[in-house]
Amino acid sequence: MIEYLKDQYYWWNVYNKLKSFLSSYDEKKILLFGYPKSGNTWLRFLLFNYLNLLLDKNYYKTLTYEELNLLQNNIMDRATTNLPREGFPFFYRTHAIYKKPYDLFDFKIFIHRNPLDTLVSAYYFYRDRVVPFPNDSKDEIKNLHNIDYYVRTKFLHWKKFYEKSVNKADYIVNYSNLKTNCFHELKSLVIFLDLNIDEELIKKSISFVLFF
Repeated sequence: MIEYLKDQYYWWNVYNKLKSFLSSYDEKKILLFGYPKSGNTWLRFLLFNYLNLLLDKNYYKTLTYEELNLLQNNIMDRATTNLPREGFPFFYRTHAIYKKPYDLFDFKIFIHRNPLDTLVSAYYFYRDRVVPFPNDSKDEIKNLHNIDYYVRTKFLHWKKFYEKSVNKADYIVNYSNLKTNCFHELKSLVIFLDLNIDEELIKKSISFVLFF
């Protein structure tokens, strides 16, 4: 009960802080959300490389991780309130499952990936951190080192995340479709976000991040 109340209070604070900040600006607000290891970072690179190219068509390489995280530096669940750089939109990201702050955004983009691929990738990501599986209890961590146990245990959480997200999203990106027809998927997203369309720059943005 105490943990539940702490969680409710935390998200109440997040909601009110973001509402106060975002309501002061007329610009459209975008939220990208997805389960960890679903392609969230790749999609951010694609989109922000494109936005960067719209400002400078002669830019010749991908943004670095550091540059991306300076340009897209707002995280919904941390209630950050950074103003966007000139030429870039209000853009937030989160791995948190649906909470009330989602409703503060004009465009909600959900990216998802095959659950087995997602969970296997998440397993290695969290296992290999300095502190493995940081969001799980000490007793549970012992079991989570077994990949089969990890996938079985986390699947229900992935399923809940997916089912809530598809109902809350304004736009859905399928990771497999993004891999097989990146140009079409990125162009469709650019149109949805009502950004300026330049097909050559879309292609250039994709060429920067083919390594993903």
